[in-house]
Amino acid sequence: MVVNRDYEIWSLFEYRGLIRETILHAKISNRICAVSGLTELIVGDPLTIKLAQKVNAITSAPSSLWGRMRGRFDLAELFAISISKALQIPRIPLPLEFYFMHKKRAGQNQKKEILEPSKQRHSREFEGKCILLIDDIITTGWTMSRTGLNLRNLGAIETIGLTLAHAGVEVLKN
Repeated sequence: MVVNRDYEIWSLFEYRGLIRETILHAKISNRICAVSGLTELIVGDPLTIKLAQKVNAITSAPSSLWGRMRGRFDLAELFAISISKALQIPRIPLPLEFYFMHKKRAGQNQKKEILEPSKQRHSREFEGKCILLIDDIITTGWTMSRTGLNLRNLGAIETIGLTLAHAGVEVLKN
């Protein structure tokens, strides 16, 4: 089952047990062994390699700047950089406006709202590209859906989402 109707979003694990604990150690405590282990998991997974063969660029979902200012680690960005280097796929950073255009919805009641195209400046970097959009955890699917829509507005022809873990939503599983 797919999180949204616009594009596929795949997830490697459920956000529970050891995966949940390791992600928390990586994001909150910045434990290098947790960060390294999670990075190796997502980079070396056969699904990551399979999806990477379908795309010609990679980017990470916008993280919470509030969380990063409070010392939380941006795993999605590290995953995107690591996959880019290991599998030799060009990484295109998201335009800065993506980080300010919407709030994360995890843990909140989500209203059914129409996702309107954003009014950001046009960036040619995404035009005609198939993008692998990376995130660490997907909870409601709102950030991934909104980011995918905005990538399409920037000219991406296709977006494929990949997360390390999912909680609270149904996603495509390996």
